Amino acid sequence: MEPSKGSVVAYLPERFADWEAGLACAELNRPTAGYRVRTMSADGGLRRSIGGLAVQCDLAADSLPEDLRLLILIGGETWLDGSNDAVLAVIDDCVAGGVPVAAICGACTFLARHGYLDACDHTGNADFEFAQLAPAYRGQEHFRFEPAVDGGAIITASGAASVEFARLVVERLGVEPWGGVDTWFAAFKRGVFVTA
Repeated sequence: MEPSKGSVVAYLPERFADWEAGLACAELNRPTAGYRVRTMSADGGLRRSIGGLAVQCDLAADSLPEDLRLLILIGGETWLDGSNDAVLAVIDDCVAGGVPVAAICGACTFLARHGYLDACDHTGNADFEFAQLAPAYRGQEHFRFEPAVDGGAIITASGAASVEFARLVVERLGVEPWGGVDTWFAAFKRGVFVTA
């Protein structure tokens, strides 16, 4: 089945965290889901994961697809070194256009540093990480001590919550994983495939 619902863009920093968005992207990119997952980096070039996987990205940060339905910011080790600042304009376009942004791990800290989490419910690796690494952050009252949070315009998750992150993402885009969301989620959390 050819995708018809639009594109999902997964932004990859250098040394991105392989495991954090793999499950979400795999579900969204299934032919029956109706979405097309495309990768993006600041310059459209190759990015290497923490695990050593190399990805030649489809897009640069100045080439946002017109049919964008979700922007995923995958965590990694270089979010705060300035090399990903080109994605700020993409995030701004998404927020202004009502396209949800889903961030996990270090990408949440990046959002906190740039003020995107000041007024919406969110989570991240830890509130003290935001205090240390995002001094301009003013969203303390909205921080939730939960694995993943759908805060409306922005979905956030800790780096240890890739399954919870995937669940919020597929639910937001109306994708039904095999067996239904609850069965699918339980299988990936427990490591056992059961139907009851």
